[in-house]
Amino acid sequence: GGVTLVAGGSITDVQGASGPAPVMFYNTSSPTCGTGGPCQQQLDFSASSTLRLRPIASGPYKGILIWNDGGTCNPLTTTCPDVTLGGQSTLDIAGTIYSPKSVVTLAGGSGVAGANVAAVQVISWQFNIGGNAFLDMPYDPGYLYQLDEKGLVH
Repeated sequence: GGVTLVAGGSITDVQGASGPAPVMFYNTSSPTCGTGGPCQQQLDFSASSTLRLRPIASGPYKGILIWNDGGTCNPLTTTCPDVTLGGQSTLDIAGTIYSPKSVVTLAGGSGVAGANVAAVQVISWQFNIGGNAFLDMPYDPGYLYQLDEKGLVH
């Protein structure tokens, strides 16, 4: 339950390439949550410098960056953990953020125009966007989760 990346923390891919790390975070509770076991906690990626993440590029979860399980929110507090993504100098993320019962916050820091990019699809209860400088949100369907046979037009 939960991930916190603050201060000087970083996430890099296994190969150590300079590009964004291809990852999928799945956040849920322990099966023993209601009986004193660990309950689902927030996902806080507030990097002090650069946050660069991309979703996995293949398989059934292609395009999912974060899956915050809304079905296992803490039964002791009836709250669901929030998702916070922010980069103080550079925010560079792409993919689908699925968090249906919580607040998702995106915040770019003090970077220059074009440095804070979020090519994301957000499915959440509430979506907050902030930043001290620029936040560019281009549409790039190549990074988003695609539902087969679903859509507004068939």
